[in-house]
Amino acid sequence: MFSEQLLMFCLIANLLGPAAVSSTGELNVVGNDEGVVFASSRADMLLSLIIDRSQAEPGEEIKTIQIFIPGGFAVKPEYVKWVKLNGEPKGFKAVVDDVSLRVILDEIITEVNVYAEILFQVDTPPHELPQRVVFDVLLRNPEDRPIGEFVKPGNADGRDNNNSFAIAVRPNVPPPPPQGFEAEVDPRGENDVTLRWRRSEDRDVRGYYVYRDGERIAEVPNPEEGDLEWVDVNVPPGRHVYSVEAFKTEFIRSEPSRGVEVDVPEDTAPPLPPREFVMKETEGGVELHWSASPSPDVVGYRLYFGTSRASLQLLTVIERDEAMDKEGYRYFHVPPAGARSIVFAREAFDEAGLSSERVFQESVELTEPYPNPFTPLSTDPSFNRVIFPAAAVEGSGGEFSVRIFDLRGRLVAELRAEGGERRLVWDGRDKNGEVLESGIYIYQIQVGDRYKVGTIVLIR
Repeated sequence: MFSEQLLMFCLIANLLGPAAVSSTGELNVVGNDEGVVFASSRADMLLSLIIDRSQAEPGEEIKTIQIFIPGGFAVKPEYVKWVKLNGEPKGFKAVVDDVSLRVILDEIITEVNVYAEILFQVDTPPHELPQRVVFDVLLRNPEDRPIGEFVKPGNADGRDNNNSFAIAVRPNVPPPPPQGFEAEVDPRGENDVTLRWRRSEDRDVRGYYVYRDGERIAEVPNPEEGDLEWVDVNVPPGRHVYSVEAFKTEFIRSEPSRGVEVDVPEDTAPPLPPREFVMKETEGGVELHWSASPSPDVVGYRLYFGTSRASLQLLTVIERDEAMDKEGYRYFHVPPAGARSIVFAREAFDEAGLSSERVFQESVELTEPYPNPFTPLSTDPSFNRVIFPAAAVEGSGGEFSVRIFDLRGRLVAELRAEGGERRLVWDGRDKNGEVLESGIYIYQIQVGDRYKVGTIVLIR
């Protein structure tokens, strides 16, 4: 039956002649770039198509994407999870007949270039197949007539993966249980548990399920190489038993590893402070930047502000955010008018309410370059650079820049403010990045159309 219908489709395509629609596509198994599924399981499949209609003729608009399902596989309409065209989700209706899955789009494709994706599931055959099978794909117009021949296989998603419509079926054999499993309570007093185990040698293992007291708490992907380590953070105090399973799919899992019992104490260790706390003064206020604390149990950060360390008061509390853990945290504040000095402090806190050491950033209003003299080769950041304040030029606003000259009048360095900066920093290096010789240098501060000129002393 299947071969007869397939022959009929090919005959219709030949009668229509070559289509002016050019299409390339591939079918990938989600989680397996080699195009491998396992027998007696349900696999997630992602169909990717590049459709070029630049030479399309009338009647070659696309209404249906037809996927031919090889013998032994099964699919249902509800197995189609979503359809995207150029990254945008689209409405559709899924219909299954004896040989294929038809995805009928709510909107007809008339655009010149389209990148189509369909995520669907298939039930795999009950046993291994001796060779790969092909899921052919055909485009159909609103009259349900095929547009040309089957879509050609090729790299449609730009990744080094299956790059074809051919799928292999391997035996449904569970992997061996993970070896070398161990669990260690944090020795610093944190209520965290570090788990370690050896990577499975079964190349079809996609990852590992982690269990605490018989309950699955995490899924850890299988690395390409090296052993595994995973930290269970903020574990309730008391006695717990951990184990892990290797899995190929949700339904093909190993036996659990040996169970390891640990006693977890109350959290008594304060978290480490946030890193790289930086203050940047701008025309409108102060921008604060910092990197996340390396402690995994941090739940947030407290920011304090005052005109001195003795006058610090809580300014705000910022909850931990996974995106900002990677990109860095930012906060903007407008200090009170007339404040000649400002102090910020930042601390991390964990779920037990324990706080890290405070990290400070302080600023005193400058009206002259400071320090003067300065020593570029010093390791002390208070003296190895000079700060030029825009406030050195009174009663002016606009673009802020500093130029440095030697006593012969040669320009040796130039600084320009970005994003409303009100201070510029010079590290004593010339335009080529070389530290200048000791001596007296002339600076010219320009803010808008006003200038200030003076001298700065550099001591190597």
